[in-house]
Amino acid sequence: TTLMFNRNPLREEPEKDPALGRLKDHWLQKLQDAARRMKGETAEEETRTVSGAGPGGLPALPLLDYAVHEKILVSDGRLAVVGGRNLDDRYFSHWTDLDLLLSGPIVNHVQLGFLEGFAQTAKASSSHVRLPEELLDAEPPSPKGVRALFVQSRPWERRYDVMNAVVRAVEAARKRIFITSQFVVLPDCLLKDALMDAARRGVDVRIITNSQNTGQEVSFSAGYYLTIKYLEPFLAAGVRVFEVAGHPDPERPQPYLHSKEFLFDSDLCAIGSFNLSLRSCYVESENLVFIADAAFLEARLAAFEKLQAEKTREITRDILAAQQNLNRGKMDLSRYFELLF
Repeated sequence: TTLMFNRNPLREEPEKDPALGRLKDHWLQKLQDAARRMKGETAEEETRTVSGAGPGGLPALPLLDYAVHEKILVSDGRLAVVGGRNLDDRYFSHWTDLDLLLSGPIVNHVQLGFLEGFAQTAKASSSHVRLPEELLDAEPPSPKGVRALFVQSRPWERRYDVMNAVVRAVEAARKRIFITSQFVVLPDCLLKDALMDAARRGVDVRIITNSQNTGQEVSFSAGYYLTIKYLEPFLAAGVRVFEVAGHPDPERPQPYLHSKEFLFDSDLCAIGSFNLSLRSCYVESENLVFIADAAFLEARLAAFEKLQAEKTREITRDILAAQQNLNRGKMDLSRYFELLF
């Protein structure tokens, strides 16, 4: 479920570069450029019309409002479900998605994360909601002996913890990094650099994502056209990308890949709401559960390799060039939807 914050001052103005008089985050320029294209404005017109009235001090641009993209369900403080699935029939029928059912001490971390976010959204919407103080003030159980870690991002507080955790895991990987993500929309940013650097140093980096066929389930495959727009540097660096083939009949419901999973060597797995996208990195609140368990990792690696072998085809540089040439017009049109991904 996505909850949009619309121009609420959730935090003080972010730090600005005194020499440039604007935000230091270079990712912001990418989003500003996309928003300007959506409005058909020139850079000069944007300068005159855009103020810093957006949430957290961001410019008040369309679709640049912060959002809650997390998916959390907690039952009586004993069980929690965390993953990629929203509350819609498609996620429980023909789409492919992935969730974790959690029990034990980590559930308290998940519950506290939910309550913190709930309190902040209630405050931002001027709702008067009383939350159980004993839960908000409770100290989480000691993580000693726990093999899982719940990580959240809060971009309106300039906390990019999920992205930073993924980047550190990518940097630490020595043999393999296997990822499933519904799209790959990463202009120049820290995560993109980390993945490319890993491939260049010999790590087996593979990404499974949607094809043009399965992508028809969402926004007329705009995510696919944006993906092929940004893939070339990854392939040039040695990252291998695979697309889910789907049903040959485009009229049939497609097995749209909505899972978000990261596998690092044989040591670490992360599952949650985080996509390979600029919005997941810097705009939307996200979460991942990191798990270090040999048996679980073995099962997830086997599932990834089975999916790759049986239901995908590899996007080589030749195939990518052919798809770009064939879909040039749609790629140009998709730039108007870029802020959605």
